[in-house]
Amino acid sequence: MPGSNKFPPLRPLGGGSASGQDKWRQTLGVLMSLSAVGIEMGAAIGIGVGLGYYLDRRLGTGHWLLLFFGVSGLVAAGRALARLIRRLQKPLVDEEKGEDREHGP
Repeated sequence: MPGSNKFPPLRPLGGGSASGQDKWRQTLGVLMSLSAVGIEMGAAIGIGVGLGYYLDRRLGTGHWLLLFFGVSGLVAAGRALARLIRRLQKPLVDEEKGEDREHGP
């Protein structure tokens, strides 16, 4: 069907008194953070596995260092994801607190 789209149109995040340009900057910042965390997660896992593989070959330790550094890379990737989630939730929590103050008890 022409004109049908699965996804809604991209709209700027946030409400309140921010100008349209500020909303678009915030939206683009979120999109850049999402793309950066994917790269960071892949790099953390790749570096961990690569370092473990190299050290296993160099030191003759079987696959123990590959396993250790691979798991360390997974942990680092999880921490990067958790950091992103906290960073993205902060404006939402602040906005909810602002709404609570406006409506009051």
